[in-house]
Amino acid sequence: MFAIIEFVNYFYYRLSYYTMGGLGLQVMRPLKLLLTGKAAKSQIAKEISLYEKNMEHK
Repeated sequence: MFAIIEFVNYFYYRLSYYTMGGLGLQVMRPLKLLLTGKAAKSQIAKEISLYEKNMEHK
């Protein structure tokens, strides 16, 4: 299960949000964002999208 979450977190949507103290990870907020379609794309997903757009224009 952890591997699936990390795969999604790395390549698709940002799911890792730290708690206020920075000592733990939030669980409900990222899940809510993912299920409501409001999750932000991960940085690598943004870069892949930009690369694909640039390749279309060549």
